[in-house]
Amino acid sequence: FCDYLGYPGWSKRGITEVQKKWNSLRKGKPAPTLSDYCHEEARQNNRLNHLPNLTRGMLRTLDRGNVKGLSDLRQRPTTDAVFDRHNGLRIESHRLPRKAGAVVDVQASEHPAAISGEMSRYADLLVTVVCFFDAATGLLTSLAMGVDYKSPTEWKDGVADDGKPTRVPSTPRIDRKQQMAWVMEEAIAECEGGHLLDCLRFLSQFIDFVMSAQAAPDEVADKAAWARYCRDHARIQVMFWDARQDEAFREAIGRHLHEITHSRDVANALLWLFPPKEMERSDSIATTPAVCHLHNVVTRLVALPTIINDD
Repeated sequence: FCDYLGYPGWSKRGITEVQKKWNSLRKGKPAPTLSDYCHEEARQNNRLNHLPNLTRGMLRTLDRGNVKGLSDLRQRPTTDAVFDRHNGLRIESHRLPRKAGAVVDVQASEHPAAISGEMSRYADLLVTVVCFFDAATGLLTSLAMGVDYKSPTEWKDGVADDGKPTRVPSTPRIDRKQQMAWVMEEAIAECEGGHLLDCLRFLSQFIDFVMSAQAAPDEVADKAAWARYCRDHARIQVMFWDARQDEAFREAIGRHLHEITHSRDVANALLWLFPPKEMERSDSIATTPAVCHLHNVVTRLVALPTIINDD
């Protein structure tokens, strides 16, 4: 909950709701502010957990080694004894002091020559899946999906608003975005299965609509031909944050495969999330594989600092 409130972009809405509830229930006592929450406090005090991709074990080892924040870590030599106390720290010993300094100095940048073949440069349909799971039960605890679609089109030479030549779409396009989240109210397989089916239906129904004649812009004369072109040329990219979330989602699919295969309204979702081999080799897949893990892409392409906390 505090991570949600402390994350920039969400915090302005989140903290306002908390303050309203606080004032109605605890009149006379000062309401919490953003600086009371962990993300902002870590940023202001340069705490070690503001450094991305440090595991809890690595953080505990640094804390027990009396490393006092990022300013202290940046001054440690790569041969410091604290790095020998954890295998992950030993591997990262040459990078961690430099990374800590980059976070403290706010040196955000992109690697100038870095490339990643895991994520496509462009996709017409971008599907983002986020899922959290309980390590004890193996069941999902929450699930969210976002879809961002721009209808495919041919491009032609044109003129931009500033009068400069540019490439413009030759046919009218639609631009649709939608997000949905599900929280498992009970740690039981039946609850997980119901919400998982809802998630797959959400994606399948979205694909059905955006690739139908009904979704065609009003200025399109032949809506059936427009829809047929979208179905034939749309490319997809499915994104998870890391391999752990991907595996958890696939395992949940496996646990409820008997229910999913008997549901006729999730076919499109399964076809795009788990494409058959003959489809992977077609132009409809943005990359092979169609699924990418953003953690790997960010690690390759983005130089520190970043506010992503991978714990």
